[in-house]
Amino acid sequence: MKLLYKDGTNFINGLFYKHKLPMEKGELNHSILNGVIPLDCLLNVNLTEKDEDNLSIETFGNNSIFI
Repeated sequence: MKLLYKDGTNFINGLFYKHKLPMEKGELNHSILNGVIPLDCLLNVNLTEKDEDNLSIETFGNNSIFI
């Protein structure tokens, strides 16, 4: 069972998870920001979310951020 709540809380496989962004209520939350890891590969200007031009039923395209 998977439940999604409006406040970002998820219930999956018997456990609760809460996803937060580094910016909440207009202020930068440094404790959350410390958990963000930069990935230089995501700086490629050709990347899109799914690379929809090359999307298939089984995979995202090579210029997708999900590769």
